[in-house]
Amino acid sequence: MANRQSAPNTKEGKKGRLLNALTRMNERDTQKGAAEELLYLIKDSDQDTLPLYVATICATNAKQQGFACRECLRALGVVASDACPVQGLALAPPLLTKILATVKKGMQGLALVPPLLTKILATVKKGTQDADGGVRDAAADSLSMDADGGVRDAAADSLSLIAKGLHEVNGDTAPPAATNPVLKVVFELIGEPRKETQVAVGYALGTAAPFLGQLEPQQVKDILKRINNPNYQGAHALLGTPWTLRFLITDAVYRAAQGAHALLGAIARCDVDDDDRATGRSGIVP
Repeated sequence: MANRQSAPNTKEGKKGRLLNALTRMNERDTQKGAAEELLYLIKDSDQDTLPLYVATICATNAKQQGFACRECLRALGVVASDACPVQGLALAPPLLTKILATVKKGMQGLALVPPLLTKILATVKKGTQDADGGVRDAAADSLSMDADGGVRDAAADSLSLIAKGLHEVNGDTAPPAATNPVLKVVFELIGEPRKETQVAVGYALGTAAPFLGQLEPQQVKDILKRINNPNYQGAHALLGTPWTLRFLITDAVYRAAQGAHALLGAIARCDVDDDDRATGRSGIVP
């Protein structure tokens, strides 16, 4: 037992350090240092430890509170980047499958810990019943807000890093658009009804665009259909990223006057300003 405690760099010792970091990220006084420890472990991972790290992070993410949940999602993006010594291992099944499933939940806002969300909703409910009209109005506004937009932001960032990682590792042999796992997640989420998810998906798609190759004609049509819908809230975020137009204007769109007209119409309706073009995060809750 003494040897285990004095060997923090063994596989078992690193697992203990990871679990300790995940726990400490839920405490305000220790969360920053714990997040740094989490990233350090990932950047020092190998073929033996990375599967353990990914499995543990994905399994505990749904139990984490706001800050810890965001940092877990960001860590999964780092796992897929060239900062990870075994990046290729992370970008192949079964690890990639686990990572994408967790990131997808984050973009849907499903990564919030149920007890924490229950407390938030209980407090807001009391506010809607308050005698003070101002308190009731504030509570009503809270019900329409995203519980933690930062979680979606972190998930969107990670999805973009995964797309970049796949491009770096595979080069010209990267998955085509029809089978690209990042695009698969995007098209599974693009029809989500919540505004915050639509914005996060739009941002993720726009920032991942340089690494996704040429879209299939039907994929272009599906995106144009969404962003031309006046009720779709993700158009600003999608069209606010610098690579989006190059991404969408494929040979298929050039050949189809209707497609070009649809894209120009979407841009006109969005009226993307300079700040949106620079940040690509129009509408994302900070």
